[in-house]
Amino acid sequence: MISPAILILGILTLIVIIITVIGMSLPAKIELEEKILIDEDPATIFPHLADFERFVKWSPWTGKDPAMKMTFSGEPISVGSIYKWKGNRKVGQGSMEITHIEANERIDIDLNFGRGGISKTGFILEIAPSGTVVTWFLATDMGVNPIGRIMGPAMKK
Repeated sequence: MISPAILILGILTLIVIIITVIGMSLPAKIELEEKILIDEDPATIFPHLADFERFVKWSPWTGKDPAMKMTFSGEPISVGSIYKWKGNRKVGQGSMEITHIEANERIDIDLNFGRGGISKTGFILEIAPSGTVVTWFLATDMGVNPIGRIMGPAMKK
């Protein structure tokens, strides 16, 4: 007869193996994209995306921790502008740095969560008949961590 401790250890080992196999079968690279039509011209929208001090005023993450500590450095709306934050467990800590900018058209940002590595994110603005289509994009590599790979598809939600 198998002892209860051995049985529990066997079940836990099996669960770890299943999670590892499932996780490693999922893609490491995740690409997300969301679009929204805003009834404004690109010149009106652009500063709210490219100036981090304005960005945090509308970002949904800011509301998740009203006590979050934020710092800003570099020239606003320019390459090298940096926003750093440190907050509760919902927002964690990290930084964003503008790496490429095309006035009223595109902003590329390095999003750094520390140990999680750097993700590429940003916004593309396109003139539409009734305003501006703003596309947010994110590209990241979840690496060899099976848990990270399982979380990747959840990010799409």
